[in-house]
Amino acid sequence: FTYTVDLPYATEQVPLVEGVKTIEGQTVEVVNAATLADTTFVVVTAEDSITQQTYSFAWNVLPSSNAYLQMIYLNGEPMPDFDPEEPYYDHVEVPYGTTQWPEVTWLEGDKDQKVTLEMNDNVALLKVEAQDGENYNEYQLTFVIAKSTENRLKNIYLKGEAIVNYNPDETKWNVVYPNGTPQSELATIEDVTYEVFNPTEQVEVMSSDDVLILLVTAENGDIRVYEITQEIALSSNTRLDDILINGESLPGFDPDVLEYVYVLPYGSTSAPNDIQYISSDETQSVSLLINPISDPTQIFVTAEDGTVVVYSIQFVPDDFDPSSTPTIDNVCVTSRADNTWKFTTNCTGIILYLSTLDGKILLKANLPLVDPNVPEICSDEANGFILDQALDRVIAYYFVHQNKTIVKSGKIRVSQQ
Repeated sequence: FTYTVDLPYATEQVPLVEGVKTIEGQTVEVVNAATLADTTFVVVTAEDSITQQTYSFAWNVLPSSNAYLQMIYLNGEPMPDFDPEEPYYDHVEVPYGTTQWPEVTWLEGDKDQKVTLEMNDNVALLKVEAQDGENYNEYQLTFVIAKSTENRLKNIYLKGEAIVNYNPDETKWNVVYPNGTPQSELATIEDVTYEVFNPTEQVEVMSSDDVLILLVTAENGDIRVYEITQEIALSSNTRLDDILINGESLPGFDPDVLEYVYVLPYGSTSAPNDIQYISSDETQSVSLLINPISDPTQIFVTAEDGTVVVYSIQFVPDDFDPSSTPTIDNVCVTSRADNTWKFTTNCTGIILYLSTLDGKILLKANLPLVDPNVPEICSDEANGFILDQALDRVIAYYFVHQNKTIVKSGKIRVSQQ
């Protein structure tokens, strides 16, 4: 009633034992071992509650029979094409110029293997003994120094000038000459020079159309092809000289600023139809997309080289109703540096009267609305009526709404210019 149970190598957990009754009246109690070094007991009590039988199970973890390595490393790097079941490697190539054979290390197939390394000149012999002492394996590595594979060029020069940001590992290069360069100034075969990394490299230079080709052959026969495409730069100019709304320059336009907000008259429900642009480069392609007022109107500018920018104009109706009853804040009179006077308003129906101090009317003018894109009606940018008459005296002015109500009045002195 005592058993020794063999378990596979590396088993760490004690198997759970379950007793199966032979008759219904029996009772079975299982005391499982805590570790593999302990014994599991199964106690069977007969139906008479007196007779008992104890079964004991000891655990035996079998030793490993694995004599294979998981991996062999050369100078810390996995050995290419390693197969744990392949013992002989007759041509393990090491880099050209090697003066010391690689350091050979390994990863055991399991922790209980014994591995020894023997080096004999260019031959490494790894002997692997399994834990069970019955299984053995050997790996033999024969190192061979490779011929030079170097087929890179340290530098390439066109007309004595090194290629900008040259990288020996990149084989395709595009040399761009400034826009307007004559075709005759592009480099030819005779203009190509180079530096090699290894004197064993062989270089042949040829051309096809505007492409210069350098064939570089390494000592081992490997070929690297460098291709240098030459082209004259296309224009990358995407700037507009101006944008016109209803014939007037877009306020605040700057060729380098792409987004604008343009205020439309109060109550406007659509973008202006008269939107124009002035290109700064005849090679540009420009298209205009007028969207509903809820979306920005866009001007797409494509440069000769394909670069695209988008000028965006968001049209918004003015939130001020110019037909509102005006106050003194809605009219303005300003003296200008050239000794003239300017009268402005942002309300409709404003008439300007100028008179002598004794009441004689000198001038009557309907004032235009200040452009809603000008935030201050008294600013230099605000449009209005300019008085430039050389009266050289003090006169009175009146801002009159609908020819009925005086909104503001005062006196100014008009000097001869």
